Amino acid sequence: MPTSGFDNTSSGFEATTPHSWHQKITALKYSGIVLDLPTLIALARTHTLAPEELESIRKAWVVRELQVQQPQLKRLRAEALYEEAKKKAGL
Repeated sequence: MPTSGFDNTSSGFEATTPHSWHQKITALKYSGIVLDLPTLIALARTHTLAPEELESIRKAWVVRELQVQQPQLKRLRAEALYEEAKKKAGL
């Protein structure tokens, strides 16, 4: 059984269990697999974002947009505004 969470199939590396991108890369590094460009491309092609990863990306995007629109806004305050708006929207 592969400890990396991948099996090497004819279509490339396929996830056998859901992992975050970071967990996949870390597991592969420790298993001795060389993370060259073709391997990384194959991994990216088959990776499905976990709900936590999607939420993190959404939050980072909104926080950054708030800071672009209001340069004086500190990151922590922008994150607090994001969380407040999410709560108000019932998300």
